[in-house]
Amino acid sequence: MTTDNSAVPDYLQALRLDGRGFVVLGAGQGIGRQAAHALAQAGADLVLVDRDRDRADRIAAEVGGTAVATDVTGRAGMDAVFETVAARLGDSFAGLVDIIGMADNQPIAEASDAVWDWHFDIGLRHAWLAIQAASAGLGERGGSLVFVGSMSGTMSIPKQGIYGAAKAALHHLVACAAVELGPRNIRVNAIAPGFVRTPRLVAALDDDYWSAVGEAIPLGRPAEPEDIAKAILFLASDLSGCTSGAVLPVDGALTRKVAVPPIPVSGPMVQ
Repeated sequence: MTTDNSAVPDYLQALRLDGRGFVVLGAGQGIGRQAAHALAQAGADLVLVDRDRDRADRIAAEVGGTAVATDVTGRAGMDAVFETVAARLGDSFAGLVDIIGMADNQPIAEASDAVWDWHFDIGLRHAWLAIQAASAGLGERGGSLVFVGSMSGTMSIPKQGIYGAAKAALHHLVACAAVELGPRNIRVNAIAPGFVRTPRLVAALDDDYWSAVGEAIPLGRPAEPEDIAKAILFLASDLSGCTSGAVLPVDGALTRKVAVPPIPVSGPMVQ
């Protein structure tokens, strides 16, 4: 018989981010806003980025962070963000959360070149730029990078083939970055949300649609932005200290459900 005398860590303290600085891309509303609050409540000092100046200023005022208004789908915008990160956070910079993403729902066979390019700029290019800039800023200190992918990157969703292709590429980029940056103790992970009641989607979809979505989800409801923010906080903190290269589904088990009619009989079935 053996006795376990190993030390027991302070698990709640592992969730704290005191003295650490994070940049949040796409912080102005929805998942980004809730993620900013989650990180701030855990003690993080934040640089908050949104294309819309009013949204950036508003969330910075809410959580006491520093606002940056720019478009990070281009290198100039990302460089501007990390100039602020260097000036505001310095060596306390410990990680990045990237919320940016949007879908233009169109059939693959009917989409234009512009739609294709737009999806890969807004769904993937900024993540590549963010990995380059954040890893340079972290140096050898280590840290955590968290990206928001999508269930569309793992499953086929009608009219989201191009969006899903960009998100699938994001998931793979995250896995590859985790392998490359792991020796520097930089963890890279993604979350794959299902249906989330963000302000944009709530405005676009009526109550009947949301009810139907809830019925399709095994957990019985779509996610709220704060559900995704909780997962982001987990991946950003030391509570997930040995997790890297993961794509974490936050979808109420929707992507684990096979879309077939219920089997009409119970008990053993002969093959």
